[in-house]
Amino acid sequence: MNANFNDKLSAALLCSCLLASPAALASSEKLEISGFGRVIAGFTDDADVSFEGYENELSFQEQTLLALQVDYHLLDNLTITSQLLAHTNSERDSGVEWLYASYVPHNNWLIKGGRMRTPFYHYSDVIDVGLAYPWISPPQQLYSAFLFNQYDGASVIHNFALGNFSGSVEGYYGSFNGDTQFQDRRYATNIDGLPGLVFNGVYNTNVRFRASYTTADFSVNLAEISAFADQLRSFGFAESADSLTMEGEFDIYQVGLALDELEYNLAWEWMKIESDTVLAPNIESYYV
Repeated sequence: MNANFNDKLSAALLCSCLLASPAALASSEKLEISGFGRVIAGFTDDADVSFEGYENELSFQEQTLLALQVDYHLLDNLTITSQLLAHTNSERDSGVEWLYASYVPHNNWLIKGGRMRTPFYHYSDVIDVGLAYPWISPPQQLYSAFLFNQYDGASVIHNFALGNFSGSVEGYYGSFNGDTQFQDRRYATNIDGLPGLVFNGVYNTNVRFRASYTTADFSVNLAEISAFADQLRSFGFAESADSLTMEGEFDIYQVGLALDELEYNLAWEWMKIESDTVLAPNIESYYV
């Protein structure tokens, strides 16, 4: 349960629905067009408090969105997928969210390449689809804009089944060049060499487990810090100036567990971010 969201938002409305099944909007042997949308309204009950952009006035623009997805099957085992996303929130970029090719060399293997969702979280793939999780919006303790949603690269997924247990192992590698957001500010960010490993497991169709690890070299452009570091160097404090860098390496560890029943849903997810730079402190967060 996301306690912060419930405390800060005194009213919220979610209308999140699939506009069509994968073949309802358009269908042929090769082309599939589908989509989804959600309308979320909210406000805080305190004029002195804001939360995730919501203030003491009803607003629809923070999380409302509309998406259109196109899948084109070039071959029986080769598909091109593109997803276009339109946000009402000016802080989020609208446009091409996904654009990748999927190749199935064998029933248990899947290879993808292009622009894809970065698999940091338990609900990464469906983070914009409100019906896919039991909250109005994902818990902000973890699902913040600090981490980037997309990466350009490739992934290899192996699926397997053992009795009542099924699972998959995914390895991926890529990069990211764009903006990340922290405390209502956007920063130009460059991520080189983004390798990661993800394990997903399902037991008896309703118990889901996930664990992942990601590491990468990063650089973030902080104009104020760079200017201050230059001043330190001009006064001969080169070592102190070098310590103020926002270039380094980060490691992200994630574990999640969920139980889905018709009457209720239980979920727990934990994440730890470690960095080797002074200005990017280690972060550990979770929700229950």
